[in-house]
Amino acid sequence: MSSLKDDQGHNQIFKPSYATNKRLERRADYIISQFSSKNDIDVLEIGCGMGIMANMLVNKVNARVMGVDLCEPFIEEAKKNFTHANLSFEVMDFNRVEDFIHRKFDYVVGNGILHHLYYHLDG
Repeated sequence: MSSLKDDQGHNQIFKPSYATNKRLERRADYIISQFSSKNDIDVLEIGCGMGIMANMLVNKVNARVMGVDLCEPFIEEAKKNFTHANLSFEVMDFNRVEDFIHRKFDYVVGNGILHHLYYHLDG
């Protein structure tokens, strides 16, 4: 697998393995288990990275899933690797209200992103 660097130049590729994939699928299943509805829903994944979780979600429930991330190379990779009629990816800062003012989501999820947000969340 080739190296993909984030906007700060850090390598973000990990070697896929059975354990890594299984762990991610368990997280997707847990996230879905928390939805009160799993039919005809809109889901926003913040910090979607290269789109793996967003893709899992759209394939497991009847949902429209939008994955957003600040890192353009990640979004480009997600768009290249995952295509589904109900799946979209955008470079966007979820903390900018104007980017989301006209959009509504039934669920907002994030997988492994809190450590990236700690110093950047509005008060």
